Amino acid sequence: MLYVRPWANVTVDGRAVGTTPMRPLTLAPGAHVVVLTHSDFEPLTQKLVIAPGEARRLEFDFARDGKRLP
Repeated sequence: MLYVRPWANVTVDGRAVGTTPMRPLTLAPGAHVVVLTHSDFEPLTQKLVIAPGEARRLEFDFARDGKRLP
């Protein structure tokens, strides 16, 4: 599951997958790069490795985790 406050455009491995809130993402096992973009903040990047059968919950808050653009 992916939760982002207030919202974000989501890219996985260089491919746009949608804007939050969105349906749960299903990723194949292996390494992935998730990039979250919001018009008021610098992008947030999360590298992760998914094991077979693993379910993961990712939470981001741009106000807490991000850097506001000038």
